[in-house]
Amino acid sequence: MKTTTLSAPEHVREVVVERGFKGNDLAIKVYLKDDVVENLTGEDQFIYITGNHSGNSAYALEWNCGGSGIEKDLLPEGCQS
Repeated sequence: MKTTTLSAPEHVREVVVERGFKGNDLAIKVYLKDDVVENLTGEDQFIYITGNHSGNSAYALEWNCGGSGIEKDLLPEGCQS
């Protein structure tokens, strides 16, 4: 397996890969730095991508995305639900 390390983009505080977020098998969270967008909730601000096994194959995942602590209209269109 090959591992690639990239420098964080200007507005990203950290990227976390974890299990079990909102009942999903896998979650990738991109945490934003504090001054990127206005924080109305006081929560950590992050955009997430989640994956679940689709049931058709051990290697197939169904992906979803969204955000926390960020106004929905600032997220990509497909992540605003």
